[in-house]
Amino acid sequence: MRFFLFKLPKYKRFHFITRYYDPEKEERAQRYERILRAARPERDPEEIKESIRAFYRRRQASSAPPVKTRGLYIGAIAISTLGFLYIGLWAYLFAGIVIAADWWHRRSSNA
Repeated sequence: MRFFLFKLPKYKRFHFITRYYDPEKEERAQRYERILRAARPERDPEEIKESIRAFYRRRQASSAPPVKTRGLYIGAIAISTLGFLYIGLWAYLFAGIVIAADWWHRRSSNA
């Protein structure tokens, strides 16, 4: 009998045990999908294209044009850093409040 001070690693093996498989349930689900596909009428490809175009038109009309905020945030951080050198900690706090307010406004207007 051997005794080791360290735990020796065991080989990694793939061991997958199927917990439960019901072939009748699987067959019922496939049959149900076949029935649904047979009951649905085939749509015209042009009709599908038009519905996709209409979706994107609605989406484009409802969303506001994107604003380039990365530059604004970098500028606010740069100005607050310069402000920190001249004014102190209040410049960072003010910049943080402005950025947080802008983020909150954008978050609430998108919802």
